[in-house]
Amino acid sequence: MGIGDPPAGSCIRVRSELDGVKLEWRKPSGGVLRYVMAGFLVFWLCGWSAGLIAAGSKLLEGGGPTPFLAVWLALWVFGGGFAGCFLYLLLRRQAPESVTLGTRSLVYDTGTAAPGFMMNPFFTMRRRPTQNPFVLLFRRRKRYEFSRAQCPEFVLEGMGGDQRLRFDAGADRVEIGETLKEPEREWLAQVLQAWREA
Repeated sequence: MGIGDPPAGSCIRVRSELDGVKLEWRKPSGGVLRYVMAGFLVFWLCGWSAGLIAAGSKLLEGGGPTPFLAVWLALWVFGGGFAGCFLYLLLRRQAPESVTLGTRSLVYDTGTAAPGFMMNPFFTMRRRPTQNPFVLLFRRRKRYEFSRAQCPEFVLEGMGGDQRLRFDAGADRVEIGETLKEPEREWLAQVLQAWREA
């Protein structure tokens, strides 16, 4: 399938595949802040481990746990588990967001984003004012596949001072390229619509 080039300076990469064309782009990584946050969490988890060992040894001394110690340990373990999950999300390898346009099917992969980016107050309040930031933080990577006959309509719409490109997959309203610039999103919308109508 022949498609035009993305806008000049675009982060969208166009790659030829065996069965079509793949368009992919990376979401913001969080930059240096991502590693500063990871370093802080490693330091915090060292202190957390010391606290857990101290409380555990107190428990093993005998007499059984006091109600305060039992509640404290439960909350302490929960906090450490949350911090460990967050550290994993910060350090895991990011997968790019992508659209693969095949001869018979379209595949959209949401990719993964760094938590530092997802927790950015500007992003969460301006782009998704009604969604819980923790839902955004632990959002799972999804893959949508459609045949040409079943392909939904791609809608490019304005929302307040913003713009979004979306499609509906059953009860889900899925946004594509939420981190792209407007000219990139407009180009992508034209490419997707052209593929759908071909």
